[in-house]
Amino acid sequence: MNRPPLISSKKLKALLVDDDAGIQLTLCALLEQKGFVVTAVDNGLKAVEALSQNEFDIVLLDIRMPQMDGFEACLSIRELENGKNVPILMLTGEDNTDSIERAFEVGATDFVAKPINHVLIGYRIDYILRAANIAEELR
Repeated sequence: MNRPPLISSKKLKALLVDDDAGIQLTLCALLEQKGFVVTAVDNGLKAVEALSQNEFDIVLLDIRMPQMDGFEACLSIRELENGKNVPILMLTGEDNTDSIERAFEVGATDFVAKPINHVLIGYRIDYILRAANIAEELR
């Protein structure tokens, strides 16, 4: 039986939301190496605006940012039509379980603690996309 690929051959789009220019630079490079077209913004308000106008295959969302933090942004994204099912990987410099628990409460798909292990985040992204594609097929 022929099964469709778990990850399609279309160009994947990622939204990267972080106010740290260095993290933006390194994660953009990683995502582009994985074949993503990346849109990078530096706060939650811009993330919500980007998702209200475009579709993305994944969102990488920092928690601590000016204007609108990642928790508020995640809640707002989940209210958008384009944001209901998009995988959201939250990035946290917080080393406490409260932040991680809250990330899941507001709708995050997964989280990665900073400093970011670039090999690990690459695997997490692959896994999240496979799971999202399976969920979409089931819907």
